[in-house]
Amino acid sequence: MRAAAYIDRTKITDGRTGISHDSRQKAGLLRTGIVNWNDGDGPALWNGFEAVETRINARLGRELRIALPKELPIGEQVRLVRSYCLWMKDQYGLACEWAIHAPTFHDEKEGRQLWQERSAPDG
Repeated sequence: MRAAAYIDRTKITDGRTGISHDSRQKAGLLRTGIVNWNDGDGPALWNGFEAVETRINARLGRELRIALPKELPIGEQVRLVRSYCLWMKDQYGLACEWAIHAPTFHDEKEGRQLWQERSAPDG
């Protein structure tokens, strides 16, 4: 749950243990979404996974880190990631939560320029 809260930059309270994980103050999240889950948001998705699994050593989710070119417009990045999640849904019947984070730059000037471009709506 802690990793899901960090990736999604949200607050998740574990329905079984009552432990809360809050990552809302962290920066860097550009876009997020859920595919094949109509019962709420990310915290509801993860609590739903926890509720149906009874094994103590169960793997509730997998994390894939996909490198996208920084030059690719955010709208195209969203389209690619969402399309991959839709393929996973169609192929395996999975629910997917996806998040696109801002890249980290060694050159601060380049990072600031990209952030200005990213602040424009899906373009």
